[in-house]
Formats: sequence, C-alpha cells, structure tokens
Amino acid sequence: MLPRKLVLTSIAVALIASATAQQQLTLRDAVLKAGTDLAPERLRGLQWIEGTGTYSYVKGEQLMKGTLGKSVDQPIAELSALNAQLPGHRPCESLADGGMDGRHTLPPGAQ
Repeated sequence: MLPRKLVLTSIAVALIASATAQQQLTLRDAVLKAGTDLAPERLRGLQWIEGTGTYSYVKGEQLMKGTLGKSVDQPIAELSALNAQLPGHRPCESLADGGMDGRHTLPPGAQ
C-alpha cells in the first residue's frame, strides 16, 4: 500500500507545482496588453504562394519561405544578393514595404 500512496502523493505535488508555475492572466492584462506583450509575432511582407501550402515573409534582410505544419522556415534570398544582381541600378533598401519599386527587374533565372 505504501508505494501506491507515495505515487499518488508525488502526482498530486507535481500537478500543484505545475498549476502554480503558470502565469496568471487577468482580464485587464488580456485587454491592455493584447497589442503589445501578448501579441503574436508579426511577419513583415507575409504572402501565400499561390496554389501551394507555402508562404513567404521578410525577416531582417532575408526573404524566408515556410510551409504549413511543423517545418523550419528557410531563407530563399538575401537583399545583398539581389542588389548584386542589379548592376548599374540604385540598390534596393528593403525586401518588404515596396523595396522592389518597379524600376528594378531581376535577371532571368534569379527569381
């Protein structure tokens, strides 16, 4: 009998410890911090790639590509590499927010 009581006591202590370790969230915090501390990470330039379950976004100076599910997002282009493909043109300053302003076109095979 003693081992069974010991197991049950251990489980109860573990459950109580995990319940107290969770952060308490008040309604006030949920409302006031919804756009700051509790907001999800924002992805700049987020776009779905048509006809696939794949999306792209900008992270720093990299264009990233990801898929649905538990996969690791992969970099597919860097701003410096794209600027190197644009000889004689003013370099792009950003991959997001209109960085490719229509005056720049990528050479064949660079897309």
